[in-house]
Amino acid sequence: MYSEWIGRRVARIPKESGNLPGDTTSFVGRKHDVARSRQLLGRTRLLTLTGPGGMGKSRLALRVAAQVRRSFPDGAWLADLAAVEKEELLEHAVLAALEPGHDMGQHPLAALTDFLQGKRLLLVLDNCEHLLHGCALLVHALLASAPGLQVLATSRQSLGVAGEHLLTVSPLSAPHPDDPGQVTAAGQSEALRLFADRAAATLGEHALSELGRAAALICHRLDGIPLAVELAAARMRVLTCEQILDRLDDRFALLTGGSKAAPARQQTMRAAVDWSYDLCGPQEQLLWGPFVRLPRQFRP
Repeated sequence: MYSEWIGRRVARIPKESGNLPGDTTSFVGRKHDVARSRQLLGRTRLLTLTGPGGMGKSRLALRVAAQVRRSFPDGAWLADLAAVEKEELLEHAVLAALEPGHDMGQHPLAALTDFLQGKRLLLVLDNCEHLLHGCALLVHALLASAPGLQVLATSRQSLGVAGEHLLTVSPLSAPHPDDPGQVTAAGQSEALRLFADRAAATLGEHALSELGRAAALICHRLDGIPLAVELAAARMRVLTCEQILDRLDDRFALLTGGSKAAPARQQTMRAAVDWSYDLCGPQEQLLWGPFVRLPRQFRP
C-alpha cells in the first residue's frame, strides 16, 4: 500500500522535459532581474533580454527558464543561434533543438508549427542579434500558430515583434573602492562576489581568504560587466590583484583566457567588442572610434 501511494505521488510530479544545460559554475546575483523576468513572463508571450555583450544575458535567460519550466507541461527548450550564420538556416536550427529526429523532407516552418500544436512550452532563443529580421519573422509566425508557446529571447537589440516586452540587463553592482565596508564584504557587491567566486575556482586550494581594495578597484573599473570580471579573475592564475589592476589600461590584452568551451566571442573582451562592432552598420561603426575601426590584423 505504501509503495503504491509513493508511486501515485511521484506520478503527480511534473516532468521537467526540455534540453536546458546544467550549470557548470555558480550563478551570482541577479535576484531582481530573475524576479522581474519571471513576472514579465507571467503576462507576455515574448520577453527579450537586451543589453551589450558580456552582460550575462544568456546565463540569466537559462536561469529564469530553469526556474519556470515546471509551469510548462512540455518543457523549456534552448535554441542557441550563435553559430547560425545565415537566416535561411534559422528555422532548421530551431527545429533541430526541439525535435532532433524531425523529417528532413518537410519544410522546417511547417514542421515547427506541427510540432508545437497543442503544446505548452517555453522556447529560449539565445543570441538573436545577428539574425534579427529572420528571428522576428519566425517568432511572429510561431506565436501566431501556437497559442501555448512562450518565447524568451536574448539579443543586443529588440526583435521588434508586436507584443514584445523588453528587459535591459545591466552590469552587476560594483563596490566603491573608497568604502571600506563594501571592500571587505563581498556580499555587498555582486561583481565582487563574482570575482571572489571565480578567483577561488582558479586558485583552488591557494584561494585568497579575503579580498582587498585592489579587487574592489578591479570590479569598479570594469563597471561590473560580468564577462570582464570573470576574465580578470581568471588571470589570478598568474597575477596578483595589484598586478591585474596595473594592467587594466590595456584591458583588451589582459582580459583573455576565457573558457575554451565558450563561444569565441566570450573568450576575450576584444572578441566581445568585435562581435558588437561587426553587427553595426557603416555609419554606426564610425562612432566606435579609430582604434576599433582598425582592421583586425593591425590591432594588438
